[in-house]
Amino acid sequence: MTKPAPKTILICVALFFFFVLVQFPFKNFRGKIFEQIYRGSGILMTADDMGLSFFGWPGISFTNLNVDVQSAGFRIGAKEAVVRVGIGQLWPPALSYSGSLDEVSTGGDLWFRFVDGGDAYRIGAELTKFDGKAITFYQTPAPISGPISGDIDLGLNFKQPSESSGYVRLEGKNLVLQPQNYPPYFSISEPTKFGPGKIIINISNGVAEIVEFQFGDGKSDMTIKLTGQLKLEPNFYQSHLKLRLDVQMSDAFANSQNARDLKGYLSTFLLSNGSYAMQWDKTLAQLTDMGSFGPLPQPIPR
Repeated sequence: MTKPAPKTILICVALFFFFVLVQFPFKNFRGKIFEQIYRGSGILMTADDMGLSFFGWPGISFTNLNVDVQSAGFRIGAKEAVVRVGIGQLWPPALSYSGSLDEVSTGGDLWFRFVDGGDAYRIGAELTKFDGKAITFYQTPAPISGPISGDIDLGLNFKQPSESSGYVRLEGKNLVLQPQNYPPYFSISEPTKFGPGKIIINISNGVAEIVEFQFGDGKSDMTIKLTGQLKLEPNFYQSHLKLRLDVQMSDAFANSQNARDLKGYLSTFLLSNGSYAMQWDKTLAQLTDMGSFGPLPQPIPR
């Protein structure tokens, strides 16, 4: 009897392990796996089914997945989801963590990827009609609801900030600012219509420049526009932010009860009737120093 060639043996062994993995009863072990994830991270997960995915990098697939991130206080779910771990870069070696959520509770899709390179990180995401309402917060509603599509590709190097580059490109339609209550700074009691929204941010040579950042148009209850830049430093909290925020209210919204508290706060920043503007020119360390009123903006000179 002729002995099989080593190549044939390897193929048979590979096929054996492949079919073992495919037929492995993951559903019988998902409770134990989710329990270990919860103990290690505090993230509570549930799913109707669990298995393997072989499209692209091998990964774990889920059906009717629900994720409760207790430390951050929010939940999200999806009809279909896949989580993968792969090689993000060869040198220095770094793993890539990615996942896709299809048909989240609002019907949109989300893909994300994160590469931890020590001092350098790679962050990517793609959104397709993803609605902020898909993320359920414990204490407050999602700040903005409405379908948002676009992509994010960022390479951040905190050891050598000048090597940081990338972009953020997002666009939304029929956006609505949900009721918020942060007295005395920002309070509205009813949903406020923004309509369209667009964000374009480019990062080059360690500087993040806001190319376009606007919610609302001439038909909206309120229009918000941001301009400015963030210069990254090796010490992230020493990064310097120059930012200007312009707020424009429609006559109907400005005269409504819903805008009363907001108008009271914005009165310090009044430029003209229904138009307000404020600015920040500080390091991130100064902005996060609550004891020195660091987060508070300054009015724009008339």
